[in-house]
Amino acid sequence: MSKNKNILICTPLNKLIPREKQNVLIFPPNLVSNSVVSFFRTFKYKEPKYRWNDKSLISEDYIYLNKFYEQSLDDLSDSLNDFHKKKYSKRFWRILIGPWLASILFILFERYHAIKSCYKSFKIDQINFLKFNNETDLIPNEMNDYTDFLENTAWNQDLYQEIISNFYTDKKIIYVDKLTTKNIFSAYSDKTFKESIKKKHAKSKVNNILTKISNLLPTNRFYNYFLSSTHLGMFDELKLSLKLKQFPIFYDKKKLLFLSKIDLKNRNEISQKNTLNSEFEKILFKIAINKIPKCFLEEFANLYKTSNNANYPKNPKVIFSSNFLWQDAVAMCYSATKIENGTKLIYGQHGGSYGVNKVTFSEDHEIKISDKYISWGWKDKNSNKKIVNLGIITNRNKILRKKNSNKLLIILRIVKKYFHLMQSGKSTEQRY
Repeated sequence: MSKNKNILICTPLNKLIPREKQNVLIFPPNLVSNSVVSFFRTFKYKEPKYRWNDKSLISEDYIYLNKFYEQSLDDLSDSLNDFHKKKYSKRFWRILIGPWLASILFILFERYHAIKSCYKSFKIDQINFLKFNNETDLIPNEMNDYTDFLENTAWNQDLYQEIISNFYTDKKIIYVDKLTTKNIFSAYSDKTFKESIKKKHAKSKVNNILTKISNLLPTNRFYNYFLSSTHLGMFDELKLSLKLKQFPIFYDKKKLLFLSKIDLKNRNEISQKNTLNSEFEKILFKIAINKIPKCFLEEFANLYKTSNNANYPKNPKVIFSSNFLWQDAVAMCYSATKIENGTKLIYGQHGGSYGVNKVTFSEDHEIKISDKYISWGWKDKNSNKKIVNLGIITNRNKILRKKNSNKLLIILRIVKKYFHLMQSGKSTEQRY
């Protein structure tokens, strides 16, 4: 009879689970707690405590991670300028790659400590890995791909394997099965692109017609203001546009073509060019660069061309938005380029936790990239003159609500399976 083993299982993929139920499965913190997969509970399993159960560590880690991120952004900005033969400022690269770079570094830090807590809390006899048939399929094309990958279990399994392979090489790794990546990580075909846009940016028929008409108007290129995703609402955005003596530009996501192959040699060279302080940081930086979306490296010229040819104002004085500089690479590149040439950025709050949570990276990032920042009613404790308190700018008076004094509806926030961004009160909590 075989000896019972403590087997580390990093993600809830069936292929990783051993058949012998006498073994004890060791899971990273939150994996079973956050999972709807019931078969886990038919095994003997253990989970270590979550690092950020200790609330004092959240702020402490965030201070450290911000320094790590800023230094990484300095290094990567220089490397990308060299690689693309550009002389863009750090602000340009912060707007373009900042959301991805911060997220991937935060994720790697969290996943590393999740694995570390497993080793610290339990004796690990074996680690179950999967053999991916083509790891370049695990590299996102653009930011929309990346945000989809964040919740993809196979992508997270690969990330855990990278961390373990770099930090725990003395442990017994067993490749228990293979996984074909083609069907899981398919690039944006016409069909998947259209389905994604339809799902994420569902619009009324009237709005669809207006968007098509707006994108055909040659006058767009000569406007002084670019308003998009302002959260004002369609009619208020229309009124503001008319006051600015222009028609509204209804933003339509642009499709990128991805023709270049992944260049692992260049990625490796860029990952070596850093001034980071520790071997730990250097390893995380290397893993991150090997996962950088193609649109920032191999397909940057295509990204720049697409953003430059878009039917948006050629030399706007002001860009005003509340939510299109996170997932849309074309919008991010367009904005970064115009701001580099003197355009001012007014950015509005779009999240309820802003100005409230002790740690919110998205708030810090948006304030840093903007010239003026519109808050929903709060003021910065350090009296940051960028922040303008206008209150909630979205017109919510017309929302119909059914009044029933006998019932109370409590709406909870969506909790993602995998941590992906520093934010106290949601992303850093032990989740059940």
